[in-house]
Amino acid sequence: MLYSKSSTYAFALSAMSTIAGLLYTSLFLKETVIIKKGINTKLFNLSLVKNMWETVVKKRFGYLRCLIILSAVVLTLNIAIVLGEDSLMYMYVQKQFLWTLENYTLFNAYATLLSASIPAIGLYILSTKLEIPEMYLATAATGLRIIEKVCLAYSRYTWQFYLAKIFGCVVLTSEPLVRSQLSKSFPSEDLGKIYAFISVIEGFGTLLGSPIYTTAYNMTIHNFANFIFLLSALFGTFVLGLYM
Repeated sequence: MLYSKSSTYAFALSAMSTIAGLLYTSLFLKETVIIKKGINTKLFNLSLVKNMWETVVKKRFGYLRCLIILSAVVLTLNIAIVLGEDSLMYMYVQKQFLWTLENYTLFNAYATLLSASIPAIGLYILSTKLEIPEMYLATAATGLRIIEKVCLAYSRYTWQFYLAKIFGCVVLTSEPLVRSQLSKSFPSEDLGKIYAFISVIEGFGTLLGSPIYTTAYNMTIHNFANFIFLLSALFGTFVLGLYM
């Protein structure tokens, strides 16, 4: 709405929100990490990288080492799917449904509202109250994502596109569920190194997601532009296989 009146208003609101977040962080959030004197506090330290790698690959009971690798692969693919689709979604709906920027903004707000409300309520009931294991919930969320992608690919009307998004509102729950499972499976002194390793691997999903989807979209734009959603369904099926 602000952008339709003037782009200055939209960017001003964004700047004010950023400043408000910065002020809140500096004024109300206290530092909880106590830095010990005499330790190496450099950000780039090869010994820390070596220590992280040794923590990831060292032998563990059962399949815990595989759990780290699979978690990194799963979260990387999830990021690639989200960023790859988001980079092309507006062009797709503009071509498929002749949407304007206002139509897309409303749809984006609708999808954001679903992603913020339904997963929070669902996880509270299913995980906190019913105590269903995290991996079961992550597997179910991946299955719903596959259904969403297939429905998006074959949607011919706007209402079908909106309806399909309901299945995909749980797409962002995979990362907290996986990290929660990791926190219950490994000692606290190893978690920081494991999370750091996963973050490094996730960076490849950030870099590769958009180029992969852009290439696929350019190859199929004239005959089957919906292929990008089937590509997401294919990646989701692979992730589902890793969970199972």
